[in-house]
Amino acid sequence: MADYISTLQGSQMDAALIDMAEHNSEAWAVGERNGIAVDSSDVAYHNNARYYAQQAQSIAPASVTEAVRWDVAQTALTDAQRTQARDNINATAYNYNILDNSWFTLNSRGQSSYTGNTYAIDRWKSANSRTTVTVNSGYVNISTNSSGNGLLQQPLVNSVTGTVTYSAYVRGTGTGIMMLLDSNGNAVDTVTIDNLTNDWKLFVGTYTGQTPAVTFRFHVDTSTSYDIRCAKLENGSVSTLAYDTPPDYGEELTRCIYSTADPTDTYANNGFGRTNPNLLDNPWFTNPINQRGVSGTLSSTGYFYDRWKANTTGIVITSGYITLPANGGFRQYLELGRIADGKTYTLSVMASDGNIYTMTGTLTSSESGWQVNKHLLQNYIWAGIRVDSGKWDIDITSTNGVNIKAVKLELGSVSTLANDVPPDYGTELAKCQRYFYRISGNSVMPIGAGYTRSTYANILVDLPVAMRTNPTVTYTGGFQLFAGAENTTASSVSFGDLFGNKLRLSFPATFSTQYRSVVATFAGNDHIDLSADL
Repeated sequence: MADYISTLQGSQMDAALIDMAEHNSEAWAVGERNGIAVDSSDVAYHNNARYYAQQAQSIAPASVTEAVRWDVAQTALTDAQRTQARDNINATAYNYNILDNSWFTLNSRGQSSYTGNTYAIDRWKSANSRTTVTVNSGYVNISTNSSGNGLLQQPLVNSVTGTVTYSAYVRGTGTGIMMLLDSNGNAVDTVTIDNLTNDWKLFVGTYTGQTPAVTFRFHVDTSTSYDIRCAKLENGSVSTLAYDTPPDYGEELTRCIYSTADPTDTYANNGFGRTNPNLLDNPWFTNPINQRGVSGTLSSTGYFYDRWKANTTGIVITSGYITLPANGGFRQYLELGRIADGKTYTLSVMASDGNIYTMTGTLTSSESGWQVNKHLLQNYIWAGIRVDSGKWDIDITSTNGVNIKAVKLELGSVSTLANDVPPDYGTELAKCQRYFYRISGNSVMPIGAGYTRSTYANILVDLPVAMRTNPTVTYTGGFQLFAGAENTTASSVSFGDLFGNKLRLSFPATFSTQYRSVVATFAGNDHIDLSADL
């Protein structure tokens, strides 16, 4: 090659020298020259990447199992070897926690303590009448009275089998048990909680078996109590709870909201803040739509709060709720299309003390009579749903008197009323004004403008929303009509036409000139009621 280059001149020699340099660089760097591997006789053989790769492979072949490798899964390593590998590189051990709200940071129900067989802090259930769960900053306390043991447990979203480890940090006094339960409530594995002090102590159990575990439980012995800071259920035979920190609040909230572990826990299955639409209008009596301005004790039946019709007298309008007298009741009518045939619906009634009473049934518009047959919600609340004269009738009656705060009708077999807050006032007002609208005013506030005829005046009124159907018109007081210099009065008003959200009212009066512009006002502080109620 060198002899050949020496025969070249000028630019040919320059190009040849560059080409030779590139080939030599390739040989020294990657063990190839002009794309062909250099052999052991080549001067570049012992000084290139290919040579050192071959030497490394001969020392650590692909079949080696004693080293931790980065390029394949290390399924052959024991837990001890994995722990050692993590320690070698100062890595923190961690497994996914199967439990929700494992650090007891979520308390959507907002109580400081929970007693009895009830859901308590999110996803954890006080599982018998003897248990009390007290919520503290950073931990919970479980205790029991003198009549028996106490239980705090969490149903699992998915059952677990194989090898799993469950652990918790506990402190306090007394003794107890941490356990995993099968679907029959039998323990498949247990760990004794004892020798407790004021310092947090880690308790660990490992379960290996084919019987699915469906519940994680803490048991506290009679007349004792202890604190729990955090708990963990994870795959594998080693607890990693000691390495954990409290999880992200938002992620835990999402897990709790969308849990499907127990259909009786409405906060988990329907979510704190997650709910079903309420098919009833104006369903909360904390700040209700009250266009009629009713107050005090009702002396007559008929509509009072918007969309609600009194069946009896004696209903008391109170701030925050309504009071039904003994044998008193009220109802709301819905169009047939608001309820789907053959579907299951739940009706819930919230008393002023926050207790909720529910009934569930399948509804069909072709059936007559009470389809949920006056189901007894509580010893003082009855309710029923039926089809009456081409509309759904939702009826609530008190036998002994009760204060009612809210009512809900929803699709499905589970009540979500506990998760609701009072609806937006403006939204409910617009829904109610489709059925009823009151025009109020006085002698200086115009009802609307229109034109004269010889014996009446047509006045056009803009409605906030289109009404359900042509309304029935009732009124109080009289009216004044101003048509230029010709002013007169009218003692009545009647319905004319409905054009979407525009209404024509007719006021009887005599005018000398037809088709003159006219404005109508009340004669005093009066009103016109437009009712399209069912």
